[in-house]
Amino acid sequence: MAYAAMDISYIASFAKDQDQYLESPPIPATTTRSESTPNGETSQASQTAVADELVLDKPDGPRQSVVTYEIAPSDTVASIAQRYGISPQTVIWANQIGNGYLISVGEKLSIPPVDGVLHTVANGDTLDSIAKRYGVDVAAIANYEPNQLANPDALAVGLKIVVPGGVYKPPPAEPKAQPTPEPKATPAPQPKEEKGFAWPTYGMLTQYFGAYHAGIDIAAPIGTPIYAAASGRVVKMLKLDWSYGWYLVIDNDNGSQCLYAHCSQFAVSVGDRVEQGQVIAYIGNTGRTTGPHLHFELSLNGQVVNPLNYLP
Repeated sequence: MAYAAMDISYIASFAKDQDQYLESPPIPATTTRSESTPNGETSQASQTAVADELVLDKPDGPRQSVVTYEIAPSDTVASIAQRYGISPQTVIWANQIGNGYLISVGEKLSIPPVDGVLHTVANGDTLDSIAKRYGVDVAAIANYEPNQLANPDALAVGLKIVVPGGVYKPPPAEPKAQPTPEPKATPAPQPKEEKGFAWPTYGMLTQYFGAYHAGIDIAAPIGTPIYAAASGRVVKMLKLDWSYGWYLVIDNDNGSQCLYAHCSQFAVSVGDRVEQGQVIAYIGNTGRTTGPHLHFELSLNGQVVNPLNYLP
């Protein structure tokens, strides 16, 4: 599946004021489906978490199997992960989602029972090669009972196994063959676009960068983790009752600067060194907002730019 677009067609409109947005509707505790009865009538039956079946409710007790979840209109990667007690990264890795926003209503996701990686055995795979690929011990895979590996030395191609605690790393891209250029005038050099940033959180993109809005707004429940978009050092941290509310600023190693606003809690302090992907704060509803979200700004050479041009 390609990295997921939350179809935001159901968002009626964006707020006109800076930092305002449409709050994501609450996630229902229970969703029902219609079933036909012998007499042709329909009845409503709650769908529960069952391995390899469509599920819409949070399962009771520890799960032992991968389940399938159908995306509802109010869902975000963060809310789905929270519902099943796993991290957003685990949901993204298990379903090859490119970023936290591009998910489609009605699409089905595989939900692992624990944090880690859901690996599909390919030709030539061994437990040792899989363990090395995801940075875990062989025993973590072999001894994980739900994998039911009767013979760890003979893995069936196509078998899906859970790698508890594994970290997914995309394979290196193969170099593209460069065509032989035809003799012609050399064009003027174009400015090189800086990349190397990561999404600061997972949720619904509710307001874009514009003339009266210096960043992007990402709506998600209070307490959703906020991650460092790039490695750097925390240089500013304030707790305001207005404007940005609780916010922090990080000077990144690549010379850029990121601002993260409307936090509920901080996970770092001024002067701390942070790495890309590290939790630095949690989404809140502080300052001037109409609901919980992250206001994220990116500056290059002192100039505020559209973050969407630099995110993967």
